[in-house]
Amino acid sequence: MFVRVQSPKSATGRTDLSKGHMKHTPSTARSIVASGGEQSSPLFLTEAEIARRTGVSARQWRAAAHALEKQGLPKRDPLFAKRRHWPAVRDFLAKRVNNLVLPIEASSSTEEVWREAEVWD
Repeated sequence: MFVRVQSPKSATGRTDLSKGHMKHTPSTARSIVASGGEQSSPLFLTEAEIARRTGVSARQWRAAAHALEKQGLPKRDPLFAKRRHWPAVRDFLAKRVNNLVLPIEASSSTEEVWREAEVWD
């Protein structure tokens, strides 16, 4: 979250936008949220917070994250205290799980059994 600080005024009395009038505080990356300033759902999470949400230890998550980054896991963002964008991580993991669950294809023998069952009905 960015904290508004006193804006510097130029000689004309207007706010000088060329000088930084927003400052980033170290704890604010945790407070950046998905919607309207709510403090309940931060967008950027630490590795330990992601590990907790995924149900693995921090050590297991670090190892998994290293391997998953090669498959497209969102990288840690240096602008947000090297935290990961949680919605993107969640979406990546959901897509990965959905791709791991393969649909069962009907074999020819299964189709024959169903055809025979239809004949007897």
